[in-house]
Order: sequence, then structure tokens, then C-alpha cells
Amino acid sequence: MGLDMEVLVWIQGLRSTAGDAVMTLISHSADASLVWILLSIIFLSDKRTRRTGLQVLVTVMLCYTLNDLVLKEIFARPRPFFENTEYLPLADASGYSFPSGHTFTSFAAAAMIFLHNRKAGAAALAYAALVAFSRLYVYVHYPSDVIAGALLGIICAVLVFVTAERIYPVGGKASDGA
Repeated sequence: MGLDMEVLVWIQGLRSTAGDAVMTLISHSADASLVWILLSIIFLSDKRTRRTGLQVLVTVMLCYTLNDLVLKEIFARPRPFFENTEYLPLADASGYSFPSGHTFTSFAAAAMIFLHNRKAGAAALAYAALVAFSRLYVYVHYPSDVIAGALLGIICAVLVFVTAERIYPVGGKASDGA
């Protein structure tokens, strides 16, 4: 048993009735990136946060495309409950395991919010960390899946942010590409 599975089995030892309910709820709260899309819509509705909303939405779409249509197909890593059937997953999960899409989009959206507003971003990052842990707790991802998802999400957010700032800086004119 590798380190990934050892850590995951240790986390399964933390399960409890209350923990199962809370972690399942947190895990499902990030299904289909709905929480981040709704937050983007709220941001888009206010002129002061419109830029943040647009960038979160673009980042989430980029993450979905990169993760679900490219990376998962390349790595094709089976879910942990196929490797070790001693534990049952607490959430439905189909497709491949690596990287964690819930973690990828959660960290990407949270990092983007952080780049625009440190206080709101810190809260969003704390929620993203809960989502990442919940994916381990509900036994649908390995630790390396969520670590990769978090790192890739942050990288995507920074790339979208830097690109947006280059093309259309705050308070400035659009770049002429030079």
C-alpha cells in the first residue's frame, strides 16, 4: 500500500455519523462548480465586483476544460474505492480520479477571489480546503489528486489574472499586444 492509500485509510478512520453528514454536504456543495458559478453571477451583478465575477467564471470554465476533458483522460487513474474495497465512498463519483475536479475549480475560484480581495479570498480558500478534505473523507480521491487539483487551480487562477491584467489593466487601456 502506497503513501497515498495509507493517508486515505487513516482519514477513513476519522469517519463518524456527524462527520459523514457534514463532509458529504461540503463535497456536494461544490458539485458541477455550482457554488462558484452562482458566486460569479452575484459578483457580475455589482459593478464593483464585476471584474472578479468575470475572471472567476473564466477560470472555472478553463479548469473544467483542462481537468475533465484533458488531464483526467490522459492520466486515467481509477478511483481509490476500486483499489481498496474495504471502504465505501460516501458520494457518487464517476470517471477518473486524477486530478480532483472539485478541488481544482474550488482552489482556482478561491485563488482568483483572493487576488482581487484578500479578506474574501481567505474565506474562499478556507472553503476550498474543506472541499479538498471532503473529497478524501468521502473516499473518492487520493491525497495526490487533491494536492494536484489545488496547485493546478491556483496556477490557472494566476494565469487568467495575469492575462486579464495584461489585456485590460485596472483603470487603464487595453493592451495593444506589444
